Amino acid sequence: LPIVKPMPKAEDLAAIAPLMKKGDSALEGGDVVGAIALYRQAVNGAPLSLVPRLKLAQAYQKGGLSEKALSEAQRALEIAPDNQPLQQFLSQLDQENGTSDGTLTRYRVQIDRSPDDPAAHSGLAEALWNSGDLSGAETEYKAAKRLAPTGDHSAAAHLAQLYATQARYDDCLAVLQEAGKDGYALA
Repeated sequence: LPIVKPMPKAEDLAAIAPLMKKGDSALEGGDVVGAIALYRQAVNGAPLSLVPRLKLAQAYQKGGLSEKALSEAQRALEIAPDNQPLQQFLSQLDQENGTSDGTLTRYRVQIDRSPDDPAAHSGLAEALWNSGDLSGAETEYKAAKRLAPTGDHSAAAHLAQLYATQARYDDCLAVLQEAGKDGYALA
């Protein structure tokens, strides 16, 4: 059965429209603190709406409050995990801050929603590896490997590569040999 997500009420959206307009004006005028306050009121007025949450996250980032921006973006992901502007904001957040926090957040929310998705575990593993958390990356590659359909060895190949970069050659060979049992060409 498909999951039915609650939607914001039309009257709530109508009620926050003036707050959003004032927030946009405040932000354009350089009043980041005022914009944050207005967008926060809009979020409180329509908590199931994506747009005020994204605008609030953007205002937080513009004000140098990256942790708050990430936190608000995470709540927005719970409403609309596939929203393209939100995905772009998280990528921009990573670029501006020189981190993988936006990517990590995106994949963690995806795994919370779909714990059996091997691609989400592989994506999180890669982001963890990029951020220097090799133990976390190993855990996620192992989960992806376990969840992958028969014949899909991409997680195993990445896990072997992770082991090789750590000079864990016995572990690397063991993963490749296991993959080779059903015809993986690189084993």
